[in-house]
Amino acid sequence: MTKISRRPVDPELMGNYVSNLWSIFAMIRDKEEIKLLFKDLFTHTEYKMFAKRLEIVHRLLAGETYQSIMNHLKVTERTISTVSNILERAGKGFRAAEQKLLELERIFQQKRTERQNRLERRNLWYKGGRL
Repeated sequence: MTKISRRPVDPELMGNYVSNLWSIFAMIRDKEEIKLLFKDLFTHTEYKMFAKRLEIVHRLLAGETYQSIMNHLKVTERTISTVSNILERAGKGFRAAEQKLLELERIFQQKRTERQNRLERRNLWYKGGRL
């Protein structure tokens, strides 16, 4: 488990460090750039852990049971409970992220449907002997 140093850092300085972290996340607009930063900033295990937490949020909000989530994601009940408690207390960040992911999925589905419709029209056109 990740641990923070026992040696205290001036709280004002730590506030600046954290502010810089939030600022850089807010400034990055490119998926590849954020991917590179995450690979440098977090261990392989840490960013997989973050990804699982987001998936737990998604599944909890979709109404999945703890057992189902445990089976699919190979996480403990304690991990799910921790995420669930955050959702219950506030979870604004998790909920906002979930809404953004749902919007991305909606856009993806729309594009896939449009592509499928174009392919079907093209196939009908070819079958109609027009080529």
